[in-house]
Amino acid sequence: MLVDELEERLYAVSLSDDGTSQFDELCAELITENAGLEAVDVIIDFLEWNDDRSLCCGGGFSAKIPLMHFAERFSGQGYEQLLIASVERMPRLLTIHMLDRAIRREHDGALRAALIETLEQAALSFVASDFVRECAARFLAGFARSARRIGIRALMVKDQRPEIRE
Repeated sequence: MLVDELEERLYAVSLSDDGTSQFDELCAELITENAGLEAVDVIIDFLEWNDDRSLCCGGGFSAKIPLMHFAERFSGQGYEQLLIASVERMPRLLTIHMLDRAIRREHDGALRAALIETLEQAALSFVASDFVRECAARFLAGFARSARRIGIRALMVKDQRPEIRE
């Protein structure tokens, strides 16, 4: 499927009342056609430039989940960089949710730090809606709680190690 055709299909589905099955079918087609990272770029652009209220059209927020899952198939192949660039330009509810999922999945320290930094920027972004900034802040608070728990466990394990004398 060509980029122009994908853009047209995304736009058409976003105007419909039944986006859920249509987005599912579209993603199945993309998988069958072995669509690559260029399709992910178009999808992320679509999510970025359709404001959060328009996510209620075309089947609502949950209808866009197949698009998220399709894009996540390219994790480690450039997906994260496309997502970071999009959130830096225009944080949206679904793209910060995708960012949160990418952070939780990422094991590479440098990329994870870049993803978290992008989420921090989204929480302070003047172009994001109040709701998006609040959601980004909540995701960050969740990471802070997790980090404290991990840190406490690490200290407990460290304190339980026998002392080694040379």
